Amino acid sequence: MKFLVPISEMIYKISTVQILLLVISCLFPLPPIFAQRLSITPTPVTIVEGDSENFTVSLSSEPAGDVIVTIVGQNRAEIIPDRAELTFTPENWNVPQTVRLSAIEDEDFLDDEYQLILIASGDGYEDEGVILSAWKQHKLNRLLKRFNSVR
Repeated sequence: MKFLVPISEMIYKISTVQILLLVISCLFPLPPIFAQRLSITPTPVTIVEGDSENFTVSLSSEPAGDVIVTIVGQNRAEIIPDRAELTFTPENWNVPQTVRLSAIEDEDFLDDEYQLILIASGDGYEDEGVILSAWKQHKLNRLLKRFNSVR
């Protein structure tokens, strides 16, 4: 038996087995194979050249021992974190730790995107990483965006 389900302007044929599998997967979701183990806020981070912004990191689940989060960047000369490592313990795993990012001014008027990689290792967090986008915004561009949003 087949059902016709109109979606937008296309018609998809869905079998009874496919519908049954969809219903079962909604009722009994499987845990993700690679669950994000680091909680990062905010994402992305936008920093005006010459200024600094903060983001916070915590773990998604309680470890039995210490977990070290190492912060590495694509271009550490442009976006500089104030810390290279964070340490989480079973006592502070869910307490957000703050990292301050500083954006160095450059000669161009371009906004640039940089990637920071946060790698967690230790007690069940074996080299699990998250990529954080950091946008470095030129001061003039920031001013123009604010001016345009006011009008």
